[in-house]
Amino acid sequence: MSNAVQGARRTKGKIKPPRQLVPDTKSTELWDALSQSIAEIHNHRAYNLSFEENYRYAYNMCLYRKADDLYQGVCKLVTANLDKLAKETIVPAFPTGPVSGGGENVQKAQEGERLLKAIREVWDDHIGSMGKLRDLLKYMDKTYSTTARVPPIFDQGLQLFVKRIIHSPVYPIRSHLIETLLSQIQVERDGYTINRSAVKGCVEVLMEVQDVHDMVTIYKKEFEPVFLKESKAFYQAEGERLISTCDAPEYLRRAKSLTYLLSSQTEERFQSERSRTQYYLASQTEAPLLGTLEDHLLTPHLDTIIYMPSSSLESLIDADKVTDLQRLYRLFITVPNGLPVLRKALRETILRRGKEVNAAEVAGEGEGENDGEPEEPAEDVKGKGKKKAGPSAKPTAASRSVEVALLWVQNVLDLKDRFEKLLKVCFADDKSIQTTVNEAFKSFINSNKKSPEFISLFIDENLRKGLKGKSDQEVDVVLEKTITVFRFVDERDVFERYYKSHLAKRLLQGRSISDDAERGMLAKLKVECGFQFTQKLEGMFNDMRISNDHMSGYRDHILKPHVVPPDLDLTVSVLTSTFWPMALTAAPCTLSPELTVACKTYERFYLSRHSGRRLTWQPNMGSADVRVQFNTKTHDLNVSTYALVVLLLFENLTEGDILAYDELKQASSIEDVELKRTLQSLACAKFKILKKHPAGREVLNDDTFSFNHEFTSPMQRIKIGTVSAKVEDVEQRKETMERVDEERKHQIEACVVRIMKDRKTLSHNELINEVTRQLSSRFQPSPSQIKKRIEALIEREYLNRGEDKKSYVYMVASTTMSHPIESLPEDASTPLQSSYTYISKCPTTSGKYIMGVDEAGRGPVLGPLVYAVAFCPVEFKDDLEQMGFNDSKQLTAETRANLLRTLSSEPDNLGWAVRIISPQDLSADMLRRPPINLNIQSENATIHLIQTVIDKGIDISELYVDALGPIAVWEKALREKFPTIPEITVCAKADSKFKIVGAASIAAKTTRDAWLDGWVWEEGQNCHESQVKTATEATAMDEAGSPEAPASSLPWPTTDYGSGYPSDPKTQAWIRTALDPTFGYPSIARFSWATIKVQLDANKQAHKVVWTDDASGATIAKAFETVKPIDKGRSKVLRDLSIRSVTTL
Repeated sequence: MSNAVQGARRTKGKIKPPRQLVPDTKSTELWDALSQSIAEIHNHRAYNLSFEENYRYAYNMCLYRKADDLYQGVCKLVTANLDKLAKETIVPAFPTGPVSGGGENVQKAQEGERLLKAIREVWDDHIGSMGKLRDLLKYMDKTYSTTARVPPIFDQGLQLFVKRIIHSPVYPIRSHLIETLLSQIQVERDGYTINRSAVKGCVEVLMEVQDVHDMVTIYKKEFEPVFLKESKAFYQAEGERLISTCDAPEYLRRAKSLTYLLSSQTEERFQSERSRTQYYLASQTEAPLLGTLEDHLLTPHLDTIIYMPSSSLESLIDADKVTDLQRLYRLFITVPNGLPVLRKALRETILRRGKEVNAAEVAGEGEGENDGEPEEPAEDVKGKGKKKAGPSAKPTAASRSVEVALLWVQNVLDLKDRFEKLLKVCFADDKSIQTTVNEAFKSFINSNKKSPEFISLFIDENLRKGLKGKSDQEVDVVLEKTITVFRFVDERDVFERYYKSHLAKRLLQGRSISDDAERGMLAKLKVECGFQFTQKLEGMFNDMRISNDHMSGYRDHILKPHVVPPDLDLTVSVLTSTFWPMALTAAPCTLSPELTVACKTYERFYLSRHSGRRLTWQPNMGSADVRVQFNTKTHDLNVSTYALVVLLLFENLTEGDILAYDELKQASSIEDVELKRTLQSLACAKFKILKKHPAGREVLNDDTFSFNHEFTSPMQRIKIGTVSAKVEDVEQRKETMERVDEERKHQIEACVVRIMKDRKTLSHNELINEVTRQLSSRFQPSPSQIKKRIEALIEREYLNRGEDKKSYVYMVASTTMSHPIESLPEDASTPLQSSYTYISKCPTTSGKYIMGVDEAGRGPVLGPLVYAVAFCPVEFKDDLEQMGFNDSKQLTAETRANLLRTLSSEPDNLGWAVRIISPQDLSADMLRRPPINLNIQSENATIHLIQTVIDKGIDISELYVDALGPIAVWEKALREKFPTIPEITVCAKADSKFKIVGAASIAAKTTRDAWLDGWVWEEGQNCHESQVKTATEATAMDEAGSPEAPASSLPWPTTDYGSGYPSDPKTQAWIRTALDPTFGYPSIARFSWATIKVQLDANKQAHKVVWTDDASGATIAKAFETVKPIDKGRSKVLRDLSIRSVTTL
């Protein structure tokens, strides 16, 4: 067959591209041919044309630099066609009589309908033609339109429609169109029927096209103002008519009854106008139109009261007139439209005040340009706080930016407190007003793009050491209020990034006020953001705790007689790379010999405790205390590690010696940016430890430096901060947002896959709404962002479009592979009757190993439960990171199959094992007495696999397990069972955190899917295909309203049973159809699952089973007691089971 196919392929002809035109072909010939084709398109004869040929004409004209002629020529042809359509189609449909004057309403409606249909017909004709031209001229749009700064041909066609049709210089189409639309609306208001579709068609045209000059839609610019003006005049007259019909000699006395009368009589008007805007007018017109009704039919005095200069809402709030505000609220809630007006005014005043707060922040930040001062102020002699600035002290750029951030948050808190008080005292805790207040705060807080960073800085400021004037209780109150502001933030993932960064600095610099305060803040954030947010934060605290323990052990270690202690005191924090927010790549820096010896001493100590790990030193994140001798005094300096490296280069120089910038760079190996910042803090800031030649605030490549022997200061201890702003600048914020956007892509994709895996099929709008709802706790994804990620998932074959092209289908690729899965029996016809264990060939690399444990199939009601382990040498961990292992639920079946092959492709370094627990064994253990629940079975499988690998001679030093029940309990149990494993980590979502667990997840999921997809039915299949009722039919029966799906006496469906999860509709249908009245379900089902139990008990056609020991007080002894006459001499159990003893068979 393969030879035949290859032969067919050899004989298959190739489609040759059209021959390129020779260079001497005249562009006029190309244009003549193309213009004739365009004319054919305008005449609706495009079916006679060749797309490739005409595309080549346009393409060659662009190549011959005739794109401008092509563009202008097409515009002329389009203009001519529009003029022709206007003359032949629109002009004959002009109304014969005056549209806006007298005349019968029926005649107006008919004439207007004819004109509107004609204009819509011309529009549809034009759009259809322009769509074809856009496809033909796509190369011209790509190469010419942008460089020539002209609109693409389709957009130019819209502009020509405006110029030649709506604003026709020859025919009064615009005036007729607007007058006709107004006339149609007036006719409908008078109670006559019009063709709403015709009106809607022309309104859509006006909304599609824009004015050439200000790019505002024609609807918005030319029709809507006239329409609202006409509506205002109409309802002013309508309102006067209603007032004149009210029999009330005294207006003030009957104001309430008058209001009621107007409300009852205009209800129909409100409904009709609302229906009108929803059906054939723009939605943007609804608000002003209904506002016109309210202003002229209901309560024209409401706005006057709320905005009256002497007693407006703003002035009452500013003057804190509680009684007047209470009276205002009581008045407005009695008027139908009063409460919305009040809410609107409240929203406006909050937004205005919030805008002022944001404006103050912008103004304050404008003054905070970087002036080269250090970030941290110096500390006094006794180290009891920051030195107070004198009268002439100038705040640094960093301090100004921080002050602006703190002031912004404090102003927001004060504003929130003020309106919370008004809400409670003046507005009776009205829920709708509270919602308005919250929405207004959310709006102006999120309008400040820096609000997540500012809130994080505010929390950072209150959690840092050295704050004066606030007790712990006061700090906790402030932080609780900050959380109320944090609730308004949409971009919580941005806040998360900043908070992690600030927390990392507090922990590494030892600036946290207390662990209790930090963990209290974590608890608050956990309530707001969920456990996933605090998971890594808790890991950071755990790293610091472990680092302190290591330092205690290190100090004991260097005191031992055989260890030579280093010449300096070293404190090291070992950070887990996955927990900390900063990039932990190696920072280039050449340390002095003393520092190198100290680092090597600690490194040997650490690796002696943790074999197989790799330490990457980060001098850019460290600090140092160094005592420096000057001519007159000795000072203790607190500097960064980079600054220490630079200072040590001057240690052995004599007074007057200098070092050039290039020499410092070569000796320290510090990157340019970091070296310049370090030198700037040492030589250009307030405390000039070094001298820069020539003097100045900026460090240049040709500068030289010398040690400042004459330096003196009244303070003994001085903190030299690195020059940096604590609030990010534009470039830093741009970089941060780029990283956030990249993370959001993955989050959106993961959310889409999670939803579709559960729902299987969803419409576009349903999927957009569900993704937005689920991600709203972290950020607000736009529909366009979600759509792009959906398209990416479609390309990667996670999803597919439904047949209607308006829905999406989750793709579950078959796990059938071209080669057998090693963990399955060699004989494909072998059914799964009992549990078994498979282990791959053990790796041959010696040394310590890491192991991951995960499972697949704990939740399904069908198929086996599979536990898996994967293991590799510690040194292979970095290679494992590059192989693509991840949570199996986030990968396609094809990807999982490829990764399983990868897992088996490194026999020297990778190994894996699986424990397949059959459905029968699961059910038997859970139904036995005493029962063995699912958690115990899972624990046994996990321990069995780990012990099996250990028995093969694998030395496990690190074990990572996906959480099973309470994490602490399970981790303790594993430590007691395997005391020889030094590090055991149990956590949720371990398959997405640790690649070795992801590898185990791949092995478990692929093995389970292979068993489920190729399930061998030990019960046999002897029925005709037509006798098998499909799950789809059962589902359709239920949807049709059948009272109960009858249990089938025929064999069950052998395919189409879904994923096995109880929530899967296919699985549910299979459970209903596969029930045998006597024997229940095939061996693929787990009888101990509640889903199966309920179906067995609820289905009326299933045979009821009565157990002899189910009766109250029944015992085995009583079951074998003899019964009374008739069956005298027989035991109860033999009688109930209809068993008699026989002597002959």
